[in-house]
Amino acid sequence: MTNPQRFINRVILFLLLAGIVVGAMYEIIWRAFMHNPALNGLILGVLLLGILYAVRRILQLKPEVRWIEAFQTSGASFAVETPPRLLAPVAGALGERERRGRASLSALS
Repeated sequence: MTNPQRFINRVILFLLLAGIVVGAMYEIIWRAFMHNPALNGLILGVLLLGILYAVRRILQLKPEVRWIEAFQTSGASFAVETPPRLLAPVAGALGERERRGRASLSALS
């Protein structure tokens, strides 16, 4: 499973590059921003909220990835103390299969 930290690193790298571009063009951007500061402030606020939301969603994947990796390594004798939130239906289905004695997955199921 792909580690979500990889995507967090990409987001941080992109934000750093965008910050460098903004820093290099600061005067031009500031003059353009001041033509309509209310609207531009709203746009920047929504952009910031979107970035925070995206990062939060990526961070929410970490426990899910750990759960999948633990399931893959433990095989059929998998007991979950804290089932994943986003993968709750999958955890329930796999738990039901394990109780029935059919814990293996196939591409056709």
